[in-house]
Amino acid sequence: MKFRFIWIGLLVLLVVIIIFGSVFQGGMRNKRKVEDFNAASASFEYRDKKPYGSFVAYKLLKQYLNGANHGTLHQIVKKPVAELFKTTFNQNALYCIIANNLFLSADDVDRLGNFIENGNEVFIAATDPDSLLAERLHFNYKAGIVDNGVFNKKLHTVQNFVNKNFGKDTSFAYKGIYNSGYFTAVDTAVTTVLGTNEEGKPNFIRIVHGNGAVYISLNPFACTNYFLLHGENHRSFRNMMGYIPDSKNIVYWDEYYKHQYSREGKDFDNWSVLMRYPSIRWALILILCLMILFALFESKRQQRYVPAVEPVLNNSLDFVKTLGKLYFNHHDNKNLVHKMTTQFLDHVRNKYFIDTKYLDENFVNQLARKSNQPREEIQLLINMMHNLQLEFEVSDKQLEMYYQALYKFYQIA
Repeated sequence: MKFRFIWIGLLVLLVVIIIFGSVFQGGMRNKRKVEDFNAASASFEYRDKKPYGSFVAYKLLKQYLNGANHGTLHQIVKKPVAELFKTTFNQNALYCIIANNLFLSADDVDRLGNFIENGNEVFIAATDPDSLLAERLHFNYKAGIVDNGVFNKKLHTVQNFVNKNFGKDTSFAYKGIYNSGYFTAVDTAVTTVLGTNEEGKPNFIRIVHGNGAVYISLNPFACTNYFLLHGENHRSFRNMMGYIPDSKNIVYWDEYYKHQYSREGKDFDNWSVLMRYPSIRWALILILCLMILFALFESKRQQRYVPAVEPVLNNSLDFVKTLGKLYFNHHDNKNLVHKMTTQFLDHVRNKYFIDTKYLDENFVNQLARKSNQPREEIQLLINMMHNLQLEFEVSDKQLEMYYQALYKFYQIA
């Protein structure tokens, strides 16, 4: 039982530490400097206003692709392409994916290919586009992030555009995380190079597929808040969107694939959807730990708690000690007689249930009958009691005789 309380206390302490650590870590994340971010911490989420979220890109996309007098519908997608386009899809639509790594299932690639062939367009910005998609669209690439994805304090050219119609300033630079990836092979019959990286190698292309087209950039960090808000870099995103007609009926903004970290079989496991959010992930881990501890404790045989029994107090012994102290300390025989008489009458009331208010003949008869003692001895004891109560002083001899009479009664009764 003692060890059980120790384990419960440790468990409560563990929960408090985890909660405190989560709150503290969340507070530290909110206070982080931009230099503390790395590629792994980039969310690319449309609601994320941190340096490497895509809140600005989403707002610019809604501004650029709304067309004159044309109400374009913008839809946030939190499901795979195969599920979104399971039966049919809208015409004249754009599907936008911004993620660090892109993992598509075979069904996703097929549905996305059909979506493009039917006259729609797809914009993908990813450090590592999916290999199945590369095989379907006939291109090869080399993915790469400079300095392992940490913040770079030197000014680097992140994106160049080869279209001269964009104006003289078609190079956009900043200090931060950027990609060095580039395309190594493309199908020149259907592919157009639209932009290059700092080394002049292609990192932004358009591939015509059926009646539609797909735009692929190997630099998703050019779509983050920190890059777009640096100087005139927002024009870089405008140039990318400039190839796409602004009169789209609907724009799909993906919030699903940016949280995928691997490909599992035909489709993604349902657990990956839950594990994408740190708060849910930690909650599941904590629940699992609690279940394990509960199983360890409850697997033992349970025994009903047996309360400790207090030993019975020997009141008679305490009374004797009190009388002894009273006798030896004060030699007050009269008081001793009174105490002994009171004890005797209390004993009669509690054991024989006889009223001791009047010590008359009726009392003597009842006590003799119930105690199974001779009436004459009971009468002598009562007479002795009366006589001693009338005495002004009680000698040691009288006290001893009275004690012997009471002791004899107690022994037989």
